[in-house]
Amino acid sequence: MTAARKPSLTATRSRLRRTMRSGIGLIFVCALSAVGAEPASAPPPRVQDLHFGTVLFDFYRQDHFAALTELMTAQQQERFDYHRNEAELLRGGLKLGYGLHDEAEGIFRRLLTRDVPPVCATEPGIT
Repeated sequence: MTAARKPSLTATRSRLRRTMRSGIGLIFVCALSAVGAEPASAPPPRVQDLHFGTVLFDFYRQDHFAALTELMTAQQQERFDYHRNEAELLRGGLKLGYGLHDEAEGIFRRLLTRDVPPVCATEPGIT
C-alpha cells in the first residue's frame, strides 16, 4: 500500500488564493446586485468627499495603481469624512487585485467586525 501524498505547500497556497479570489468576487457581486436592486425613484448615490471622488475616477479609468496610491494617501491624511468604510473596502479589493492577499484579508476582517453604520442599514435596496 502506498501512503497518501500530502499536497505541496505551493499547491495549497494556489488553492487558497483561488478560493479567496472567488470568495471576494462573490462579495463584490452581492454588493453590486444590492446597489442595482434600488428602486428607480431612489436618488443616485452622491460622493461627499472630494478625495474619494478622485479615487473613484482613477478606479473607473482602470488606473488601479493611481487609485490605490491616492486612496492610501488620503487615508493617511484623514481626508475621508463620509466614505471611510467604502474607501477601506475599495482598498482591500485593490490590494487583493495586486496579490497582497494577507493585507486584503486583514482589511476585510476588520470591516466585517465593525458595526454597520445606521445610514447603510436603512438605505433602500440593502437587506
